[in-house]
Formats: sequence, C-alpha cells, structure tokens
Amino acid sequence: MTFASILLLIACSYLLNLFKGSTGVGAVGNFEDLLRVTLITGACLLLSTGLTLWSTWLWLLRLTAFCHLYLKRDNRFDKQTIEQAITETKSKQLYLAKVWFFASLYLLVVVVPFMFLFLLQSIGQMQLPAAIEIPQPWLLGLQLISACLGIIACTYSFVVFRFSAELELAPDQVANQAFKLCWKYPIELISLAFVLVLANLVLSCPQILYSVATHRQLSEINFWQEGIGQCWLGLTSFVLWTASLALVCELVNKLQPSQS
Repeated sequence: MTFASILLLIACSYLLNLFKGSTGVGAVGNFEDLLRVTLITGACLLLSTGLTLWSTWLWLLRLTAFCHLYLKRDNRFDKQTIEQAITETKSKQLYLAKVWFFASLYLLVVVVPFMFLFLLQSIGQMQLPAAIEIPQPWLLGLQLISACLGIIACTYSFVVFRFSAELELAPDQVANQAFKLCWKYPIELISLAFVLVLANLVLSCPQILYSVATHRQLSEINFWQEGIGQCWLGLTSFVLWTASLALVCELVNKLQPSQS
C-alpha cells in the first residue's frame, strides 16, 4: 500500500508539472512531452490503483485475523497461533468478500458525499482564477463535513471488523448487526473512533494535519516529504491499526451483552 501511495504521488507530481507548464504563453511543451507525461501519469495511476486494491484486501485479511485471534482469550499472540488465525481467515475469503459487499451498501450513504466533498476540496486547493476560486470559509466547512463523514465511515468499518472476525454470522447479518450497534450506541462508538483516527493521524501521518492547518495548496506540497511520510505510515500502521481494533473489540464486547 505504501508503494501504491508513492506511485500516486508521482502521478500527481507529473500532473502538476503539466498544469504548471500550460499556464503561460509559450510554456506548453511539444506533443512528445505532453504524451510522455500523460503515459507516465496514466501508468502510475493504473499501477497504484491495482496495488491499492490488492494491498487493501491483504490488510483486511490480516486485520480480521488479528480480531479473530483477539476474541479467543485463551490464545497467545505467538507465531504459531498468528499463522493459524491467518490461515483460517484466508479460508474464509469468499465469506469476507460477501460481508464487505453488504457493508459497502451501508457505507455508500457516507462515502459518496465524502468523495464529492473531497473532490471539491481538491479543486479548491489548485491555483484557479479568482472568478472560480472556492472561498476559504467554504473550504473549511467542506473539510469539517468531510471529517465528520469520514469518522462515521470509520466507526461502522471498525464494528464490521469486530463482527466479521467471528466468522460465524451470515454476511448480511454482520453488516446489519454492525449498523444496529452503531445506531444504538453512536456516542460511545463515534467517540472512540474519533480518538483512534486522530491518534493514527498524529502518529502516522502528521503531514496531513499540517496541510489542513496551514491550508496548503496542492501545488505547494513537497512530494519528497510526502513520500517519506507514506513510508512512515507503512511502518507504524501495523501496530496502530491492530491496537485500534483491539480497543474496538473491547468496547463492542461491553456494549453487546446489554443489547435486547
């Protein structure tokens, strides 16, 4: 996933160079330069998309295996038990694919407006003519709404991980139970998700918070620093994500018995 993010940064870098080169009179390169940038950008985007999908599925399997192992209180986190949990989870790949298909139907309600707002923010961070530039207060409002939608999506996803790790419920029941629990205990679950997401951002990718706090435009981003940040994210994510899911499992276990 880290390599995919770096490829995406390379693609963005080439695209920005293309836009910068087309802003002045006589600044547009010849057709060969334009074709080269287009091909490199397209190849990076294609590769990063494929790698992201593949690595995301691998992460999903491993995180589910961790939750599955964590729910078994009699097991220790040694090499043998971890390998057994991963093997058992891999044997349920079709089951997990169905689980996340049903879960994605719930997530669409949040993800679709989130992606639309993210697109508006990306446009607002570009150097645009004053006539079509998005006002700064509007950008702040978009960021706030996007953050709220992102926290809600993370909350539901965390709970889906917990229920899917049991590997017993029907796929549609996993999605339904996760939604019912989030609907019944929104304050507890959203509060925990907010703390976990904020902690992950501060410890794993502080450059994102810095970009938001300083209102940096896309053209001002240092892609070398972003690349280093992605490597750091890859190194820290295993510990932070598993620790986050452990806390979610603990909270869900406390809330579940009180359900009617």
